[in-house]
Amino acid sequence: MGLLDDLKKQADALKAQDVDKTESLRSSAVTVDHALRRLFLYLNDLGKQINVVQMPCPFIFDLPTVGKVDGLIIKDFFCDFRACSSTSTTSASRSTWSRCRARSSSTCPRSARSTG
Repeated sequence: MGLLDDLKKQADALKAQDVDKTESLRSSAVTVDHALRRLFLYLNDLGKQINVVQMPCPFIFDLPTVGKVDGLIIKDFFCDFRACSSTSTTSASRSTWSRCRARSSSTCPRSARSTG
């Protein structure tokens, strides 16, 4: 019976390690989720301000086929927030991500405009 007891102890120890890993991953996912939500709120507020101010872009872009593009204005800032749930065999997790985009415009020809 000594061998069977040793195997049961090893199995119980591995299960406990797996539970600890799962809890650690879950805790990390919650921390990242909260940080991404705060980042979205910040970027969303920043975008509202950028859309009002429409500040000039300080960069000059030198495109090989077009030439130098400057005088761009940052406008139409957009920040998208999405959350999705994925279920795996060990746990259910929730991932959150943000996507941002800002358009620029200038008096350059249409082919030289930068959109993003």
